[in-house]
Amino acid sequence: MPSHLSSIGVPITSSEALQTLASRLLPGAEVVGTPAGRYFRCRSASGAELWLQADRKKRLMGANPHFAGASRVRLGLTERFHHPDDTELDGAFHAWAEPPEGDPTTGTYPLVFDVPDAARFRTLALPRVEEVQLAAFAHELSVWPSAAAYEEAHAERDSPALSVRSFVPSGLFSAQGEPAADREAQAILTGVVQHAERLDNEHGGGAFYWLLVDSLGGSFDVVCDPELLAQPPPEGAVVQGAFWLSGRLVEHDVPRRGLVDRLFHR
Repeated sequence: MPSHLSSIGVPITSSEALQTLASRLLPGAEVVGTPAGRYFRCRSASGAELWLQADRKKRLMGANPHFAGASRVRLGLTERFHHPDDTELDGAFHAWAEPPEGDPTTGTYPLVFDVPDAARFRTLALPRVEEVQLAAFAHELSVWPSAAAYEEAHAERDSPALSVRSFVPSGLFSAQGEPAADREAQAILTGVVQHAERLDNEHGGGAFYWLLVDSLGGSFDVVCDPELLAQPPPEGAVVQGAFWLSGRLVEHDVPRRGLVDRLFHR
């Protein structure tokens, strides 16, 4: 069964296997310090990333996957928050897509995305507009060869189809359509493929698919387990699915650190 880890070429299914992988990756990781603890950013040449977390006593306490791709989405950030089961180094933002000039508190649609280095932004002044690189991890995925094929497939259905470029912030609502008590970084995304390819994660030992998808609000990096996709879809194909969203603030990226910095965990 696909997971967030297998979606970036890390097909492990146990905490023991994750601990083994973390021990192997730590010596080459970039160390990112915060008052709440440290992140160890483990990068693959494929763009896949694993953000390991350590508390103030240097004990590993969590790990989050991410994919560093070409996505760029302009968002109005309005609130930072934690999910009930989050560690101190986890966190999420509530945001609005395509905010109008001068008002980051509204836009085309609201959404929530998790942030692998969330503790770095505890004092970031909100609301504000930021350019965000959003990675959508596929839970399920459907593909049509073209926009015409997508529209034809939905023409005979009783219920109206979602637009070829659409975004539904499903994590903000319950099954009954009411506001969700715990806002999740989940969405139903439909869009047009701009680029697609199969990638290999040299650290995790597995393959995965990366799609750059043009949708409502901007371009999204879609990653998925090969179980969900037989081959890269062609440019112009339409994809639709349910996704978990992980995002990073583009203007606040962490520069690569030198060997001396890594040795002394600065």
